[in-house]
Amino acid sequence: MADEEELNTTRKKIIEKHKNALDKEAGLAILTLALTIGFFGSSAVLAPDDGTPTGMFSGDLEIRSPVAESYKFVNKEVYQTGFSLVLDAEVRNPNLVEAELKNIVYQIKADGETIKRGIKPGSSALEAGESKYIATSYEVDFKGVSDTKRIINRLESGDREITVDGIYRFDVAGNIIELPFEKQTSLE
Repeated sequence: MADEEELNTTRKKIIEKHKNALDKEAGLAILTLALTIGFFGSSAVLAPDDGTPTGMFSGDLEIRSPVAESYKFVNKEVYQTGFSLVLDAEVRNPNLVEAELKNIVYQIKADGETIKRGIKPGSSALEAGESKYIATSYEVDFKGVSDTKRIINRLESGDREITVDGIYRFDVAGNIIELPFEKQTSLE
């Protein structure tokens, strides 16, 4: 009996020793697993749309172009020596940061022929995710042109198609993003 009791005590000591070692190793394995999942999980969540990891804590900082939802002329006026147009565009900022309209580079064409070019300073800023209308006035003056009356008559009768095209230039987090646009109308 004494031998059996001694054997049980020895078994208990061996089992206890292995149990403590396994508990310690299991704790380290669980900690390692948690850290691994945390690292790769964060990278996967913070990866941009193309699925490539960007590293921990970088977030989705991909800069996107603002989007124009619609364009429409809200005011057209023909006068003695020229005409004016107001082009209204609904623009949305899909970024996580502000998009500031720096300027608008544009040209106005009549039947495909450029009659005016210019740059207008920007006056709007779109907050992250914001959508708003941006109205821009364009004017063409024919002062000094010899056949102004004929040109104005053709514009008023709708014989000439007017196109305003150009580029909205936005500053998004220090990056200049260009959004091209084009809209046609007649002045009748």
